Amino acid sequence: MASRADSTINIAPCAGADISQCIEIASAAFQHNAPFFDIYFPKHDTTGREQAVERLHKWFTSDPDAQFLKAERNGRIMGFAIWTHMLSSKNPSPSDLKDVEDVDAVWGKLGEDGEKEKRFVEQVWYSYVQPRRAAVFAAPEEKGTMVLEVLAVHPESQRLGLGEKLTRWGCEKADENGLEAVVEATPAGKRCYERCGFRTYIDQMKFDVEEEFNERRLPDISFMLRKRTE
Repeated sequence: MASRADSTINIAPCAGADISQCIEIASAAFQHNAPFFDIYFPKHDTTGREQAVERLHKWFTSDPDAQFLKAERNGRIMGFAIWTHMLSSKNPSPSDLKDVEDVDAVWGKLGEDGEKEKRFVEQVWYSYVQPRRAAVFAAPEEKGTMVLEVLAVHPESQRLGLGEKLTRWGCEKADENGLEAVVEATPAGKRCYERCGFRTYIDQMKFDVEEEFNERRLPDISFMLRKRTE
């Protein structure tokens, strides 16, 4: 069995050609056990896979502040992460999803009532980004905050240290620049983040959705923050 400090793990920047594999890894890692991923990348493991790849590739090419990283194990990509250096002056993670995504194209044609699906994802998104935005706007304007936006490790390579190495990459960048770091953590990821110095600030994030969505499965997420080093 490989040790947690497996020397065959290499962390490197993603290339455009890696993006399709990143979606495959995330889909395999989360399956349907991470409601936010299901909501944000609908049908990611079936008919929505191609659209998910296109959206992630657009993110990769359009956001100069986002660092896409891959974790290679024995030469194969088995994990990836997205770390973004967010500044309050750039309106990070806008509250209105329409400022981030083509809501009509992605969610407007889902199910029997596209307008209803759009309202649902917009409400989930609004609640999701508020703690993150608060942290970024609380930081000194010229410094900003490191945000771990996505972390996924293929099931075949979990518990071997890939996630921790991907997390520590951003933590080291934060320490080098005197920044705080934040992450919205699933229950499965909390222990990894705690080992890297994150602490829980909101144990159960609240998602304010309309009454008609009360029966929908909502994300089970904790908001975690890692203090800047002095």
